[in-house]
Amino acid sequence: MNTLIHADIFFFISTIAIVIITIVLCVVGGYVILIMRDAKYISKKLRHVSDELEEDFENLREHISEGGNKAKYLINFVLNKFLGLGKRKK
Repeated sequence: MNTLIHADIFFFISTIAIVIITIVLCVVGGYVILIMRDAKYISKKLRHVSDELEEDFENLREHISEGGNKAKYLINFVLNKFLGLGKRKK
């Protein structure tokens, strides 16, 4: 009879422990779902911003290359006309 009481106490305690563990896992799962939603939102935002940044760098590179050519022509003009350096016509 004493072992039957011990078995009932064991099953009662293990049932309470399983219920508590299940509740904790449900709460943790809810938080994991919220965190994953935020991570998905952040990754979409970063993807969008990186695409815009890539376009900006392409525009900047084009602008710098155009400006570099303009500066090269200006320097050559100044050297040829005012300083007499550079290519001389025969």
